[in-house]
Amino acid sequence: MNNKNSEEQIAILQGYYQFHARIYDLTRWLFLFGRNEVLQHIALDSQTAFTLIEVGCGTGKNLFPLATRFPRVNLIGYDISPDMLQVAEKKLAHLNKTQLTLIPRPYNLSEPVRNCDVVLFSYTLSMINPQYREAISQAYRDLKLGGRIIVVDFFDATPLYKKFMLLNHVRMDSHLLPALQELFNTDYLSIRRAYLGVWQYFLFVGRKLSDHK
Repeated sequence: MNNKNSEEQIAILQGYYQFHARIYDLTRWLFLFGRNEVLQHIALDSQTAFTLIEVGCGTGKNLFPLATRFPRVNLIGYDISPDMLQVAEKKLAHLNKTQLTLIPRPYNLSEPVRNCDVVLFSYTLSMINPQYREAISQAYRDLKLGGRIIVVDFFDATPLYKKFMLLNHVRMDSHLLPALQELFNTDYLSIRRAYLGVWQYFLFVGRKLSDHK
């Protein structure tokens, strides 16, 4: 990875979300489909104690219902935008420090967690370019054997819409799925159409079955 390019990418995204943090929860429901459904694939008993990492946790949109549904969960949220995390901190202020850790750094450049039960990527990997493979590999290293990676993200789009989304720092093509399936056994996969096929999104649940990859 080129550190200079990575730093430039982070600075661009931080500037982008400095404004969007204020309107994120009001607007993203229009096109970030599957986010509520993907949380249902965390198929654990509500009283189970486990560790979940969300990469690109943003405003805490996913962390809030997870903390409510799983009162014994240890939540670790990564995000490069201090403005997004500021919103998340307010939203999750009722949680104590043993339940929630928010980390303002790129996931693939942070200290490993190890022995994690679940790593969640919700419309994050398509914005990590070109380091998405590093983020997926980091998730593999952090997960315990039998642990799961859960992903909802863009899959593909018409050529014109791809160009439009690149202006918003999102790469929309089918590059993510092969990278996930190289490391993880597929427990669940669904590819859906949005807005009459202008774009597609996918839900993926993968399981770590070996420490040797």
